[in-house]
Amino acid sequence: MNTEIEIRKKIEWHLVKIADLRRHLAYIDGLLATSKWLTFLLFLAFTLSLYLGDILHLQTLITSFMGSAPGFSFYLIICLMLAYVLAGIKHAAYSHMAMFGRVLAIVAVVVSMGLLAEVFQSSGNQDTKARVVMENSAEFKAAVNANPLAGLNLSSNTGNLTHLQGELAEAQSYLQSCKKTCHIQQAKVDKLNAQIAAEQAVNADHASNLATLTQTAVQAQTERIRHIEEKGYNPTIRSIASITGLQIATAIVLVMLFISAQFETLHYWLSEMKARALMALDGLQTALVRLEVEYFQATGLEFDGSAHADLEPITRPAPRSRQEHKTDFGFIPQTASMAHSSVTPALFKWQQQPAHDKPRNGLGFIGFVDPDKPKALHGHVLHGHVVPEPIAETIVLTSPNTREGQEDKEGICPQCGARFRKVNKQHRFCCSTCRDSWHNQQQPQRLRYQGIRKQRQ
Repeated sequence: MNTEIEIRKKIEWHLVKIADLRRHLAYIDGLLATSKWLTFLLFLAFTLSLYLGDILHLQTLITSFMGSAPGFSFYLIICLMLAYVLAGIKHAAYSHMAMFGRVLAIVAVVVSMGLLAEVFQSSGNQDTKARVVMENSAEFKAAVNANPLAGLNLSSNTGNLTHLQGELAEAQSYLQSCKKTCHIQQAKVDKLNAQIAAEQAVNADHASNLATLTQTAVQAQTERIRHIEEKGYNPTIRSIASITGLQIATAIVLVMLFISAQFETLHYWLSEMKARALMALDGLQTALVRLEVEYFQATGLEFDGSAHADLEPITRPAPRSRQEHKTDFGFIPQTASMAHSSVTPALFKWQQQPAHDKPRNGLGFIGFVDPDKPKALHGHVLHGHVVPEPIAETIVLTSPNTREGQEDKEGICPQCGARFRKVNKQHRFCCSTCRDSWHNQQQPQRLRYQGIRKQRQ
């Protein structure tokens, strides 16, 4: 009966574990399905950005494509189908890896494609988000509308130079027609030429300085706009760009690559968890079949939980208190707490009270020899002169320290089903061969260790 109850409890425990594993597998399958549709949306955003435009400006795209509705519909169908196929292939690859092991080529292609699509789309979204934030910023509008040349002296001596050139032409005409005052007109022409050259040099320097100042002002305005645009990016991206000295675009790619790699890693481990859960479920089901076979060999019936409701479950003894675990030594006074306790203190023989009842074995003495009973003499000692008395019934002495339940019982071998006489409760098999065969079936690696041990011997 104890063997039957033990096997029944093992079967019930395996059934509970199998139910837990199946719930765990269902949860993992749900996460894999969710990851599949999440991947579909990511690939859809990637294909829309690749073939149509930015996903954040989809309304503008639809409005701009209304004049060519067939073309827009054609590319939209392409985007939907491509995203579904890519997501389905990725889901199938992870499921295949969970059931049949790794396929490195497929996993490498799927993971690289997923990383490329996610980095492509997410980096574009980050750039668009920063641009939207920048365009809606009042600081950006003020910087764009500001005149970079404001405050610069744009005036030149162009009018004075024109006046001097007019006087020079007049002086040259007088010089050609002069007769007595030619030296005066010549001096005036030379003076005007010198003034014109000086004015031209001043105007050239002014133009050069003006170009430099204009370029500096435009660069300052551009740097201000770029700084405003960088404020629209995530602080993490800006920090990485500042620490590494990289451009914002490179920092965006690195951050999005890391995030996408984390998502792919989690998706990969979902399939790993499913593979391990399937292996554990297969092992439990195999062990359950073995237990059902053992149960059938022990009872002759197939296991049915409802058909064995009358069997008492195996209950462990209730844990005893610390006082009950305490080993008493010598004379212990019977206090009030010990009076109601079921624990009997251990006493020496001289401390024990004499028993009033006669022992059940008929002996009224302590030990194995009765000093009051005459010793039996064998016939050969008296040389046949005295007829030997017949020996009385054999007395079996039962020690009070003998544990209960140590009597011989009939057991059933779980390996071959043969009945045998049990020596104690731990006697489970009819012979050592059945014992080794049963343990080798439960633990296949045990047989391999035995072979290695024999080879060493």
